[in-house]
Amino acid sequence: MSQTITRATSSLRVVLATVAVFAGSVAISGRASATPPAGAADPTRGTSGETDASLVLQIAKLTDQVQTAEERIAVDQVHQAIDSLALHQAEQILRTDAVDAFITGGQPSIPVLSNPSPVSRYYTDLAVQDQREVVSALHLAGAKASRDERTDQTDYHLLTALSGQLDQERASLEARTSLDAQLAVQQQADAARAAAMQAQQQERQQALDAAANSGSVAPVGTAVAATQGQQGLMSQYPFGPLSTAQLAGYGLAETGQTVSGVASWYGPGFDGRSTASGAIYDENGWTCASPDLPFGTLLLVTAGASGVLVEVNDRGPYVAGRVLDLSHAAAQALGSTGLISVVAYVVAPS
Repeated sequence: MSQTITRATSSLRVVLATVAVFAGSVAISGRASATPPAGAADPTRGTSGETDASLVLQIAKLTDQVQTAEERIAVDQVHQAIDSLALHQAEQILRTDAVDAFITGGQPSIPVLSNPSPVSRYYTDLAVQDQREVVSALHLAGAKASRDERTDQTDYHLLTALSGQLDQERASLEARTSLDAQLAVQQQADAARAAAMQAQQQERQQALDAAANSGSVAPVGTAVAATQGQQGLMSQYPFGPLSTAQLAGYGLAETGQTVSGVASWYGPGFDGRSTASGAIYDENGWTCASPDLPFGTLLLVTAGASGVLVEVNDRGPYVAGRVLDLSHAAAQALGSTGLISVVAYVVAPS
């Protein structure tokens, strides 16, 4: 009997890696898509409102919950595949022993296979007398397969509900903003950013597949922490319209580092989605994307006599020749509806 169990265990190990990769792909890419859409302006929407911090934080929480549900489904699929294989192997062993019982003879006892014929039940019962351990493993494997299937269905329904709620919250966040007519250059920038975000999502999918290959996936859960950290920083300093002369009054000073060049802005199609820092993007927030400045860097972005204090929380722009990608609110504060020449000063607590 120990040799039989060893053979079954070895077979499980052989198929585990293949099953895990397949299950991860089905559970995540087949049931919930997180690919970001390309941005597109809608000049018919209503007037923009102030940033709703609680709504952004709610989106962050839902983002973490959706990711966790996706990962749990990937593991559920692996467990179901293993259960199915174990059940099949136990049945095969029992059938083999029933043939042996036919040769050696014996007395019938109880049925163990589903819908057996009188003849197959007789010889299966003979096998049961000497293979109680195999029969027990058969019943346990069947029960575990049923439990894991119920768990997977529960996780799938949870993922469906969370994904629908997340889409609604994102729509609520974006519906608060009114946009001017989009220039062709703005559409180009949005398309480039959407492509970059899709590439990031594909990298995450590959990481999930690799993790599922080991049979265990750990939840990421960074959106809430990053969004709360950003909101905490926003509460400490006067983000928004600000002049160089006002810096000292708020305990801020220039560091001597500057960034100058053409800035663009982004908004529609990205509201409610994760930035490169993990924080949830809000086009009405005072933020910007930079190709290389560290996340959390404070920038006083100026254009002529106008200035705005923003935080770097994302990567971009994704079009050559541009140095910053401003939030919609920051661009409006500078009077920009497309591209604008800026000088940005890196500032820090004095």
